[in-house]
This record gives sequence, structure tokens and C-alpha cells, in this order.
Amino acid sequence: MTAPALGDIPVIDPDAVIERFGDEAVVWSAGRALPTVLDPVATVMLGVIDGAATVAELAADVEEVVGLDRTTAERQVMRAIAAIGAAGALQNKVETRDARRDIFLMPPST
Repeated sequence: MTAPALGDIPVIDPDAVIERFGDEAVVWSAGRALPTVLDPVATVMLGVIDGAATVAELAADVEEVVGLDRTTAERQVMRAIAAIGAAGALQNKVETRDARRDIFLMPPST
């Protein structure tokens, strides 16, 4: 997986098996030989990745809630999402806000 970009919309893979143990989580993915342990920050991110927010929006939330400066929040969110992706818990496709636009500018006529 490539490093996430601020415009990417991460989506948790519904086929990944995720088990939480305290502040950490273990991810089993069909695409990985071994399960992966996620640190507490990546485990928290699992709970906030909703398939609708961009990486930048998630970082803005972290900035507001945790009180980190924007650069640090972006770096931490991108690191956590990269770890989740490396564990096999993200869908393979990368979406961006532009890619999710409706392809029809006007509703179809009947």
C-alpha cells in the first residue's frame, strides 16, 4: 500500500477480522501471512474511519479533540492509516472526494 494522501478516503475492509485487546487491536487479513498488532493510536483510528471522511478531515478532528497542531495531527493520522493498510484492514481501492461525485449531472429523464 502506498502512503495515504490528505484527499484519500480510507475505508475499512469488511473482510478483515479485527479483534480489540485493551488499547490495541489485532488484524487478520486474507492477504497477509500473519496477523498484525496495531498500536493504540491506529486502534483508535479504526473506530473513526467511516468511509466518508478524508484523511485531512480525520486529521482536523484529531487536531481539535486532542489539541495537536495541524502538521502533527496529519502526520499521526497518516501514520496510523498506513499501519492499518499495511495490516490489510483497508479496502484496496483508494477513493478521493472527486472520485465519489455522482456521474450524472442531472437526474435521468423518463
